[in-house]
Amino acid sequence: MNNVLHTPIELASSPEFELGAARVQPSLGLIEFGNEQIKLEPRVMQVLVALADHAEQVVSREVLIERCWNGAVVGDDAVQRCIGRLRKGAESAGGFEIETVSRVGYRLHVVAPAGVTRIPPTRPALEKDLRPSILVLGFWNPEAADEDDLFVELLADDVSAALALNRDVQVVSRDAAQPFIDRDPDLRLLGEQLQVKYIVTGSLRLIECQRRIKLQLCETSSLRILWSHTVDGVDINETIPSDDLVIDLSSRITTEVMLHETERALRKPGDLTAWESVVRANSAYQRINLENLAFAAGEARNAVALDPSYGAAHAALANALAATYELGGGLHREVALEARSHCDLAIAADQDNPTVLAWVGNALGMITRPAQGMTIAQRAVELSPTHN
Repeated sequence: MNNVLHTPIELASSPEFELGAARVQPSLGLIEFGNEQIKLEPRVMQVLVALADHAEQVVSREVLIERCWNGAVVGDDAVQRCIGRLRKGAESAGGFEIETVSRVGYRLHVVAPAGVTRIPPTRPALEKDLRPSILVLGFWNPEAADEDDLFVELLADDVSAALALNRDVQVVSRDAAQPFIDRDPDLRLLGEQLQVKYIVTGSLRLIECQRRIKLQLCETSSLRILWSHTVDGVDINETIPSDDLVIDLSSRITTEVMLHETERALRKPGDLTAWESVVRANSAYQRINLENLAFAAGEARNAVALDPSYGAAHAALANALAATYELGGGLHREVALEARSHCDLAIAADQDNPTVLAWVGNALGMITRPAQGMTIAQRAVELSPTHN
């Protein structure tokens, strides 16, 4: 069935559809299979239609209540009773199974008819693996002082580790790169061999009894220096890089990489990955107006279509829809319901990703659920205290 907005289900006007070898007739309350049939209560049939509208996707309890009980206050036992009745029907009719997704909702799986091998739907490799890759190559120390050698070694390791905490990029370890560096230090060749898109290099010098640290961000395919940054006044007596220094440098590097990636994605005419579509959506979201939000929602929908299991895609779509709802004065409840559904899907797909949780928390706040949004945002901070 085609996806629909989360409007109340009217059984009389709901079309018939198939689940595996079973045929469902919502208006008659029937599931037919072979020469047999099962009669379902209207509420139970509404729940089946709601789950089938989003087959293979998680549907939250709240969305079920909105669509099947018109938003009335009902307990979890009412929903569970309907799910239990559907599972008994599925045992007899076949055609579908219902999975409980802990603390989120339910997912309907379509089961192929007996004797038919079900081929799982294909989808591209997880787009999260297509994030820009970075290698912190190290910092050159022309002064050659032993204590400075140790300092720059630790600084490279700490910056690399801090970058790895950011879910927007993937970091290649220097240990993995070292054999290639030993064979040939050419940056372009190193980028090709390790599939590294960006390399960070740097140097340390002593200036008036203080350390000066200089960083450069290089694009391996073109060998262009995209960005450079100098830090003066680092205490010469520090043997270990301070947390403030490491966090500042890693944040600046990530910001520059994402700026470059956003510009590239916005220029790209087509054939976008889900990750690139999310980047485009978030770029539009930064300048909130109805036109930009429509673009952001469209890009996020494209990301969801490319990779339905990509939590950031659902979170980006939830944010765009929630902002549209808020900017529209809260008049279009169906937009808020769809935003809420994608919040649930985002958390189900990537519940430990601080970026996803932060976006979900923001979206929930805009659809008048600030308490829940704050709880989720606090979880994001707990997972990554230094992540913006």
